[in-house]
Order: sequence, then structure tokens, then C-alpha cells
Amino acid sequence: MCVPSHTCKTQCFCALSYELFSRWHAVTLSTYVAYLYRAVGTTLSHELTKRFGDKGLPDDTIHIHLTGHAGQSLGAWLAKGITIELEGDANDYVGKGLSGGIVAVYPPQVRVCVCVCVCVWPVLCTIVCSCTPIR
Repeated sequence: MCVPSHTCKTQCFCALSYELFSRWHAVTLSTYVAYLYRAVGTTLSHELTKRFGDKGLPDDTIHIHLTGHAGQSLGAWLAKGITIELEGDANDYVGKGLSGGIVAVYPPQVRVCVCVCVCVWPVLCTIVCSCTPIR
């Protein structure tokens, strides 16, 4: 299980590749991504290419579902067999140098929010919101 933090994304993806390489089955990872994670999937692609060469793996052997705001170069040089699906947004250069992998980016789910503003004149105002995701 990967615990989201800016220092562990590469280790998490490499652990994912180890799981694949040691047990030889398809793997899936769902996690949060933040703008400071740059080139998500690049190190994993490197490991996959070292192991399997430029032919890669069958499509969708490694499926990474991300939510949040990806940094620069999401899926850069992504090898065949890796799918990165992002529910959110990403900075520039998404999929640059794509090498057979699949990158899908779509907007986050819609949320309905109800907000109430409570003011004690003239100094203090508080806004309370409740949000519910919808599809």
C-alpha cells in the first residue's frame, strides 16, 4: 500500500513494477497525485524497458488511476503496457515522448455544494460548506 507523500511516488511505482516482475500478473494502483510530482510514470517505464525491452507488455498490464493535480510531464516516455488515468488536471507536456503507453486525463467529478454564510456584524463572518460528489 502506498501512502501519498511527495517523497514516495517513485518508490510506490517501483514497488508496483516489482510486484509485476516477481509475480507476473497485471497490477493496478489508485492514488492521489499533486502538482509537485513531476514525470509520473517515467521511472516505472525505465524499469519496464530494462526488463522487457522496447516491446513492453500487453496493453493495460499496469494501470495507474490518479486523482488530483499532476505536475509537469505526466506519462513522459510511457512504455507500452502502462496506462495512466488521471481524474483531475495536469501541467504541460502530458505524454511527451509517449512510447506505446496510454495516458487519459479527464476532469474531476462534479460536486454540488451548499454554502451558508453566518456573519456577526461588523467583524466576524464564517462560511460553512457541504459538498457532495455526483456523476
